[in-house]
Amino acid sequence: MISAFALSFFVNLTITLSAAGAPLDISATDQRMNLGDRVEFFKDPNSSLTTERLGKASETLPWQRNDTPTPNFGYTDATLWFRIQVYNPSNHRVDRLLEVAYPVLDYVDLYVFRSGELTESYQVGDKVPFSQRPVEHRNYVFPVALESGESAELFIRVKSSSSLQVPISIASERRFFTDDQVNLIGMCLYYGMMLVMILYNLFIYVSLKETMYLHYVSFVFSFAAVQLCIQGLPTQYIWPEYPFLQDFGLLFFVPCIVFFAALFGRQFLSLAEHAPLANKIFTVLAYLAALGMVGAFFLPYEVSIKLSILTVIPASLGCLLIGPYLWFKGHSIARFYTLAWASITIATVALALSKFGWVPRTFLTENGLQFGSAAEAVLLSLALADRFNSERNERFKAQELVLSEARQRQIVEQELIYAALHHPLTGAPNRAFFENWFNEQLAQKESGRTMTLGMFHLHRFHEVNKTLGHIQADELLRLITYRLNQFVGSIPGAISLDEKDGEKHYIVAMEGVSYVVLIDHALNSQPMQAMQNIAERVSQTIDFKEMAIDAGCIAGTTIYPEQGVDAPTLLRNAQVAMDMSHRVGKLVVEYSDAINPYNARRLTLAGELRKALENDTLELYFQPKMQTRSGEVTGMEALLRWKHAEYGFIPPDEFIPIAEQTGIINPLTKWVIDRALLYMVQLQNLGKKLTVAVNVSAINLKERNFPETVRSLLKRHDVSPQRLSLEVTESSMMDDPVQALQALQKLNELGIRLSVDDFGTGYSSLSYIRKLPVQEIKIDRSFVMEMDSQENDAIIVETTVKMCHNMGFEVVAEGVETQSSLQRLSEMGCDYLQGYHLSRPLPFDDLVKFINKT
Repeated sequence: MISAFALSFFVNLTITLSAAGAPLDISATDQRMNLGDRVEFFKDPNSSLTTERLGKASETLPWQRNDTPTPNFGYTDATLWFRIQVYNPSNHRVDRLLEVAYPVLDYVDLYVFRSGELTESYQVGDKVPFSQRPVEHRNYVFPVALESGESAELFIRVKSSSSLQVPISIASERRFFTDDQVNLIGMCLYYGMMLVMILYNLFIYVSLKETMYLHYVSFVFSFAAVQLCIQGLPTQYIWPEYPFLQDFGLLFFVPCIVFFAALFGRQFLSLAEHAPLANKIFTVLAYLAALGMVGAFFLPYEVSIKLSILTVIPASLGCLLIGPYLWFKGHSIARFYTLAWASITIATVALALSKFGWVPRTFLTENGLQFGSAAEAVLLSLALADRFNSERNERFKAQELVLSEARQRQIVEQELIYAALHHPLTGAPNRAFFENWFNEQLAQKESGRTMTLGMFHLHRFHEVNKTLGHIQADELLRLITYRLNQFVGSIPGAISLDEKDGEKHYIVAMEGVSYVVLIDHALNSQPMQAMQNIAERVSQTIDFKEMAIDAGCIAGTTIYPEQGVDAPTLLRNAQVAMDMSHRVGKLVVEYSDAINPYNARRLTLAGELRKALENDTLELYFQPKMQTRSGEVTGMEALLRWKHAEYGFIPPDEFIPIAEQTGIINPLTKWVIDRALLYMVQLQNLGKKLTVAVNVSAINLKERNFPETVRSLLKRHDVSPQRLSLEVTESSMMDDPVQALQALQKLNELGIRLSVDDFGTGYSSLSYIRKLPVQEIKIDRSFVMEMDSQENDAIIVETTVKMCHNMGFEVVAEGVETQSSLQRLSEMGCDYLQGYHLSRPLPFDDLVKFINKT
């Protein structure tokens, strides 16, 4: 029994040895024959073997038999020679194709010897231009032809810095290309599926803008790119004349796989929240992979690819293990992730072990990545869809909460906007409402319209107020406003400006007790008579609580667009005409340039203002600003004063518009800032570190070099930017919102403090204010001064303080004139106070005395 077994073993061994060394009959079949276990190999460590020696003394070389289907030597610096003898015993010519199916080998040379003479040679490889290949194919394919009865000896020389695997086969041309078409169909299916996964998830990324999907798309793309390089397709179709890109593609995209897998895993599994230690490990792997990507540009191929593969193994294992861990902890989102990485990890590890030569090269090791990555791509897409559904439900809930909060904010904003645009006592539209309404609806859309604007003022109402007191006077004012609105609404051509709760408002409540009315000439041919009728109606006594009260009336009119095309001009002209009516004793006066007392004066003042600036005869006064919390004076506002030699004190409200219209405002503002900083330095030398605020015009914000001018002034006086505050009004910002925002951003970048002045009197979107790089909001004095008598004003101030604090702004209240209003503002949490109760604007010397006393 034992002898029979020994005999059988000896016979089998003899057949195997003879099969390895015997010539191969290539005419027996046209099927593909694997030559791995039929070839002999010889290691040439110094690459010294030449073809001359090969032909003369090949039998003397130490050839060894290869006993595996695919010769696999891992990473080696040696040159490998393979030998196989073929012959054709048939009576016809035989043409075959010899294939080395591993397209990442650097150099693959074929030498054909017949009767000891070299008859053919081919030099190919992924470092050799594709055009030198005898057969245009992604793998290394060589034609082998033997005439009838002819034999040949084939020598294959292989040297590569990559893993040295040499799958050798031979087949007829028909069988070779038939098999190749089948392989190509499989590749097309694989890459088509990968492309679908990429496009699908890329579409989701474009829609959702979530980087997790971009990481996944990049991961799948990198995987597909590695497969393309391994299969040699780019060398054939993309860069045939640039073979070095073949190696570079592998060196770059292998670490890309790890890099994007780590980023995707961190974000998809929320590792920072669910597994902090794993999050750190994945972060380290991402950094190592990034180094590998960089190393692809300058490290040697063998070093770079080994580092990449060594990174792939722990990354794959990490991705494989973290899924079950989180799944076990109850995070169901990890279930698809676990299944996906199980398939790809097995394939990746098998390929890596094959590259190092630790396991044989088989169909599964070489194609497992395709199957594994395909399964992984599908499973991860399912995982992303599962996560998307879960997050969508969470987002729906969050959106409902956000919408509810947004509705509440919208209600508050609408209330604030309504309060800012309507008279707090009567509810009629105010000046801010009118100016915006006029600019938006008339100046832009209906410029061909002709209207008469009338302004009516109750010039004796202050007597009524003193006689009846604030409460009854307010009640009377509401009654007058209501009746006046009803009467104006009955006049043909009266224009409705606003409507609320079905009630139309035809009058505008201006500052104090003045009203504005618009009459459309197209609907009323006698607009002046209509204005006269309104003035007479206002002049009539009104019965109020058994009293006949005469509030008095003066009125002025102006015509749009003949005498003005914007609201401020028309209102100013109407004011001029109204003042003239009071002066001359007429009920209604029409505006004309002849009755405007300011024209010649304005011309004179424009020229003399420039001289005053050049001669340095202007003055700066300073109004202290107190910090509510500490009660200390921490800042001051610089206020420009002009004492004219002929006209005496000229208020800023008169000469600032002149400066803006004549172009003097820019040097004027520069002078104010320069002088304010100079005084600040003097205060600093006295041991007083205060901030200073300077008002800035809308024209300053339009000046291209304004921020640079401010910066140079700060540098000249060596003052920290944080100690300078620039105040801009709402109206100046809304004059050109885009330019204003750009200028304010540049000033903010310099570190200068920015403040919104006269808040509440203009009309600007709260969303726009929120975007401004400002730190401070100054509530207009008109609200603060009436807090003691008008509870509505107090409510507006308190609401504004809370809103500004919630938006991250500090709040300054102007117009603090009583101790009670100071106390109430302190209780509201207002940050800073400013007003006559604290101090009037003072010359610099008086300011120093005031500060020393406090």
